[in-house]
Amino acid sequence: DAKGGVINIITRRPDSINTYFRVEGGDNSVTNYKFGQSGAEKSWTWDVNISRERMGDYKDGEGVTTPAYSKSTSKNFKIGKELSDKHELIATYDSYDADYKYTALWENDLKNGQVNNSNYKIILNSHFDNNTSNVLSFFNMDIDTDFNKYITKVRTKRITDQLTYKLSNHLLTGGFEFSHDKVLSFEGKKMI
Repeated sequence: DAKGGVINIITRRPDSINTYFRVEGGDNSVTNYKFGQSGAEKSWTWDVNISRERMGDYKDGEGVTTPAYSKSTSKNFKIGKELSDKHELIATYDSYDADYKYTALWENDLKNGQVNNSNYKIILNSHFDNNTSNVLSFFNMDIDTDFNKYITKVRTKRITDQLTYKLSNHLLTGGFEFSHDKVLSFEGKKMI
């Protein structure tokens, strides 16, 4: 499981259909609901999981309560298709949406915040022979944040290619990456 915004990368191909639903609870008024399914059918694979978490006030080691509130939803979708015995195409979509209230150490008032992030990837994995492989990928990410009325929207586009060749006891790797970040708006003002 990926907690606290950590990215969970699953590379193993599922060999059967597995569905789960979990409810978790804990300190700081935390409640988390998770639903997911992964599976494989013929040349297709998929992995889907959705989680919703709520959190409230929390106490530090001294017993001091800090008012807080968070309600977040994470969605992760991945689908893969074997195009041949040498090529596989994978598409992913991930999103994280959260509404929260927080306090700064030097202020007592609760401040509002909001995050709406999403990204998608298209990946072509190629295994030409036992020694040569290539990964070509396209990535798009949108970050939309509101920290106490400081509204920022950023878009990132990235294309990468990595060729790997195995030489007896050595691995030779080469490739390129092109990345473009664009601030679409800052403090509610359009930047483009």
